[in-house]
Amino acid sequence: MVSLALKSRWAALTRIFRSKGFGIQSPWAYSLDRDVINEHHPYYFYSDFRAMHPHIGHDARKLCLLFFRLANYVRPVAVLDAAVTDGACEECFIAGCASTHYIKVGSQLPPASEAPVIYVCRAADIGSVIVECMLSQAKPGSLLIVVGIHADKRCRQLWQKLCADGRTGVSFDLYLCGLVFFDLKMTKNHYVINF
Repeated sequence: MVSLALKSRWAALTRIFRSKGFGIQSPWAYSLDRDVINEHHPYYFYSDFRAMHPHIGHDARKLCLLFFRLANYVRPVAVLDAAVTDGACEECFIAGCASTHYIKVGSQLPPASEAPVIYVCRAADIGSVIVECMLSQAKPGSLLIVVGIHADKRCRQLWQKLCADGRTGVSFDLYLCGLVFFDLKMTKNHYVINF
């Protein structure tokens, strides 16, 4: 069986022409790609994170630091984590926005908020009651992060179904995870990004 790290590197090679915002016409999506998703300048938190978590693998570290940048970008009132990511991810969300409430959700979500919220789920759970609740609660400033969108064929199909859903807006396929925004005023588009 091929390891996730090897698959991730292969995906990066096949997406080489989707680097540095190439082919993205939307100024908002281009800025998100360049300034958040693929931001390579060192943030204040990076060195602390590497010192606290030296055992984390390359792909897990990339995801954690992405979560930090996304929290910094969205400035959510809460992060509702149905994927139950590890403590390192929680630290990154909170470091990205100190006022964020990090909540691990099980079978139900807390009441909807008017402020932006980051929802986190696994691709295999798309279609579950909890993800349906996330989709129905999401406001235009919110973000859904779907982990493991390329884990297997079923996850890829569920991800494509989610991107086509009428309640979702612009989506980004980063291979390790997918990002879904909910501002329906923007033209719905799906971007494949070399992350």
